[in-house]
Amino acid sequence: MAGVGRGAEAAQGRAAADGGDTAQPELLMLMLQQVVDVALLPLPAEQALVELAARLRDALGGDVASIYLSAGQDLVVQASIGMHDEPVQERVTRGDGLVGRVGAERAPRLVSDTGGDGSGLRSLVLAPLVLAGTLTGVVQVGSYVPGRFAESDLTLLRIVADRVALAVEQLQSRERERRAVEALRESEARVRAVFDSAADGILIVQEDGSVESANPTAERMFGFPSGGLVGVSLDVLVPGDEGASPPPVLAVFTRGSRDPALLGRGHDVVARRADGSEFPAEVSVTSMDVRGRQLACAVVRDTTERTELDRKLTYLSRHDTLTGLGNRALLDDRLGHALARVRRHDTRVGVMLCDLDHFKSVNDSLGHGAGDALLVTIAGRLRDAVRPEDTIVRLGGDEFVIVCEDMPDVESLAGLGRRIVESVRQPLLLDGTEVFPTVSIGVALSRSASTTSEQLLGDADLALYTAKDAGRGRCHVFDDSMRARSQGKMRLRSELHRALERDEIVVHYQPLYDLRTGVVRGVEALMRWQHPTQGLLTPEAFLPLALESDLILDLDGYVVRRACAEVAQMSRVTGRRIDAWVNYSARTLASPDLCDETSRAAREAGLPAENLTIEVTESALLEDLATTGRALQELRRQRVRLAIDDFGAGHTALTYLTRLPVSAVKLDRTFTQSIDTSPVDRAVVRSVADLARALGLVTVAEGVETSSQLDLAAASGCNLGQGYLLARPVAYDVVLDLAGRPAIDLRHGSAGARGVRSA
Repeated sequence: MAGVGRGAEAAQGRAAADGGDTAQPELLMLMLQQVVDVALLPLPAEQALVELAARLRDALGGDVASIYLSAGQDLVVQASIGMHDEPVQERVTRGDGLVGRVGAERAPRLVSDTGGDGSGLRSLVLAPLVLAGTLTGVVQVGSYVPGRFAESDLTLLRIVADRVALAVEQLQSRERERRAVEALRESEARVRAVFDSAADGILIVQEDGSVESANPTAERMFGFPSGGLVGVSLDVLVPGDEGASPPPVLAVFTRGSRDPALLGRGHDVVARRADGSEFPAEVSVTSMDVRGRQLACAVVRDTTERTELDRKLTYLSRHDTLTGLGNRALLDDRLGHALARVRRHDTRVGVMLCDLDHFKSVNDSLGHGAGDALLVTIAGRLRDAVRPEDTIVRLGGDEFVIVCEDMPDVESLAGLGRRIVESVRQPLLLDGTEVFPTVSIGVALSRSASTTSEQLLGDADLALYTAKDAGRGRCHVFDDSMRARSQGKMRLRSELHRALERDEIVVHYQPLYDLRTGVVRGVEALMRWQHPTQGLLTPEAFLPLALESDLILDLDGYVVRRACAEVAQMSRVTGRRIDAWVNYSARTLASPDLCDETSRAAREAGLPAENLTIEVTESALLEDLATTGRALQELRRQRVRLAIDDFGAGHTALTYLTRLPVSAVKLDRTFTQSIDTSPVDRAVVRSVADLARALGLVTVAEGVETSSQLDLAAASGCNLGQGYLLARPVAYDVVLDLAGRPAIDLRHGSAGARGVRSA
């Protein structure tokens, strides 16, 4: 270490004390040079301060030296030299202790003998470090020998302290610059790491539109080798549409770098790779000024996957996943656009509303997998039947809509509908079972430029209901009379809702006669509507309206309660058992309250449960056989009886007679009314009666209108008979009179002559 030896320093100090002043300037110059030398050493500030403390110690002939620097109101030791076991006070508050007082008073101090203050040092010399009027620290040199330092040492340290303060500031400034450079390098390294590893492509673009630099992701994205994008013009990478405005990055320069419509926002573009292939991308742009040069940073994201996902999501939002046909959203869009074209070009739009007949029975009997397979097949047949430009939509379940643009007339649309009906009705195999599907279609054609989607679909819906009412499996074209009938039905439906509240629903009864004894064994309860203006309405006039809603539940519930009460009273008046026969709809059979309400009606009326027979049709059984079967089993456990109405009119397998808790079968009236003219029907009646007898069931011949039909029904083994020959449906007081009469004579078909046919 360059410097003055401690012995020489001591000799100089003594010479000065004796009055010799020739060495003092030389020592001063030497110390000042030492400070300058340390300030120029290529050392970190911490090491340079230690070196500076060492040189001050050696120049003054001390044993130890410390440099304290200001930190707010405190002085913190930054460098010490020569200290061994002696404690060093690392932080001193200004004004406290010797170091603190020197700092607070900004005056040097010489301590010839500390008297042993516990630090081990016996003599000290201290000076404040002041720069531009500001205290920056305190320097202290100490010795273990009393009286080591003289006034000349204090003077030297005071003079040198100004240069020390300047050197400390230089060292700190250099350290700040070094740290700033290191921070900048670290920042640049981090930016470079982000730049190189970013998932998005990053292009730095010069004002002429050429790429100055690109990260590896951009090179891979555009298909260029490392460094290959440098110099490539941006309009080659993002060409934009022919004749369109420049790409967003170039527009930063052409339209100004502060355009809010460009900066910081994503722009969807079509980008081009080195091999000429294109891909969708999103570009966001930021302008920047680098040492007077205007540059743009373009962040490019390949949106191929996102674009494909968006396309798939858009497709799924507008299409049915099972059949691939459009859905309600696509219907609204296509039909809306088609009607807009009608207004612009004076064309006509047709709509066909298609409903697959008896689809629920396929689901219930063959399972939902077979039902789905049927829907897919029907969708394919619809595609094959319509024109390529027509739109087919599945609304859900078994309902489809076809939108046909540019239809010349309604007959062309109806012809297309009939072609679809024929195409759909071709048989197919589902899980080994041959199925014969049919479809009912309602057709409507726009009639003016003001026709709306709702009106057109509403017209087609009315035509569809007409097709169903006409027997299904056919196509009907809308006409104005359908709307009039619909409005009439709507009024009637509204009035029917109030009919129960106004006690307008009445119950009539038709007797069931024992074909062996001629006595009344039961009465069938049949609802009627005593309409305030239209008179007495039979179920055919209003029951279809009730079946469209839960109103049928209220009606069926009312009838069973009324019938149980009145038939219980009838039994008490006549003194013999008379059964109540009540019809239930399919919706009522599916009601979760069916069993409770039925048993409650019989119990509250005082009618034994076994005296109540519930009639259900074959079609009602088939709508939901699983649910219906469970409900009927529960009713049977409560001793309520079950009769299958219109037996033989549908497709119910005879095995249902053993699978369900059936007590009676009512032959469809078509068999009864042809029993005297058709040997085949006569044989059917006899066979059903024999089977029922073998199973312990009662057989009822419905629709008996002639004496010969009555005689043959009895001869064929039917137990009970019902029909206009015997008695029409009548009010309670009339049927009570009939039930109280003696047995009628049924011999030789003479029943019709006995006047029991009540009106």
